Formats: sequence, C-alpha cells, structure tokens
Amino acid sequence: MRLSETTQNILKNYSTINQSVYLKKGNRISTISVMRNILAAADVTEEFPVDFCIYDLTKFLNLLSVYPEIEFQEKQVMMYNGEKSYKFYAAEPSIIVYTENTFELDGSENNPSGSKPSPTWDIDVSIPSATLSTINKVASISGLPDFSLETGDDEKVFLCALDKKDDTSNVAKEPVGVSDKNFRMFFKSENLKLIEGDYSVSISKNKISTFRHQKLPIQYWITLEQDSVYGE
Repeated sequence: MRLSETTQNILKNYSTINQSVYLKKGNRISTISVMRNILAAADVTEEFPVDFCIYDLTKFLNLLSVYPEIEFQEKQVMMYNGEKSYKFYAAEPSIIVYTENTFELDGSENNPSGSKPSPTWDIDVSIPSATLSTINKVASISGLPDFSLETGDDEKVFLCALDKKDDTSNVAKEPVGVSDKNFRMFFKSENLKLIEGDYSVSISKNKISTFRHQKLPIQYWITLEQDSVYGE
C-alpha cells in the first residue's frame, strides 16, 4: 500500500490537532484534539486492513518519505523502499486520545454504525480560502487570539479576528455572507486548524460549528466559546 498525497495531507493536518491518531479498519479516518474541542473526519481512498494506533504521527509521516510502501499488520507497520525496510510498532490505545464515534460526514455513504447525527444548524455561510488565509495571517501578525462570526450593518455577516477581552483591540473584518439573525459567535483562533481550501460553514446556537471542505471529503466540528451570543 502507498498512501495517496491527499491522505498524507489529511494526516499532516490531523497531526496539528493531535500528535497521535487511531486508524480504524476501513476508509474513514478521524481525530480529536486532546481538549476534545476539535473533531475531524474524512473518507479516503485507502482501505486500512486493521485497527492501528500511531503515537507520533509526524514521525510516521516523515518515515513515509523514506519508506513509501507500507503493510499494516496487527501490531506493526512494515515500511519498505525496495529491499530496505523499517518496522514501525503500534501504540496502545490507552496512551492516546481518540474518539470512538464522530458525527455523520455530510454526503457520505460510508458513515460507520454509531455515527452521531449532526446538530440542527442555525447559521450557514461560505468562507473562501483567501478569506481564511487573510484572517489567519492578520491574527498571527497582530497577536489576535480570537475569531468571531458576527452580523453587522445591513444584515452582512463578517469573519473577524480580534481580542474579545480588549475593548481597544484591533479588529480585522472580512464579509462572508448575509443573515437576518443577530449573532456573535466566538472561536479561539488556535482551534481553526483546517486544510487549505474553501469551506461551507454551519453553526448551531448551541455553540458547535462544522466546517465542510468544498472539494475534499473532510469535515471538522469545532466547539464555540461559551460567551457566544445568538438572537440577542
């Protein structure tokens, strides 16, 4: 087996959410942050033959650049490059943070038994890659720890970077849609660990959100901050 570039990129993204991953038998791969406030799931083309825990995902991915051919076994992955080989042992599930079930992946025919139905969504917008890139860049440059999705004048919806605890905070605003509802929903900027791309974004007034990649079969569910306000 060789992991496709897409699958490797998804796993690289997962390594920014959690250093470890539990690959379940089949072609659904998921991860959850240690704080359990970021959940991600994706359907990939590869079919994993066994359940397999990887403690240091970054190390595993770096080894793939040396040994691109892999064979999953119950307790180890044999990695090959011609006649060269490397034996990579599985971690015990008890030493990593993982999730047994995820929400149902929108549009997927591969949702495992036990997948949770998505919440009812109250806000829907589309956020292009360029907007996410700009907001992330500005937040990094200016040291802004928070993002908000909020309504402004004329029912416009903005994605903002700010420091919500500072009334004099600099604020970056990018328009992303319109809504006749009033809301100000907060995220920690460090929680938007997304693969680059355009996203369809839905938010529940119960303070959970989902980000669906518009081209790749990957979806994130991210908890909002408790001081988020909807309909006031």
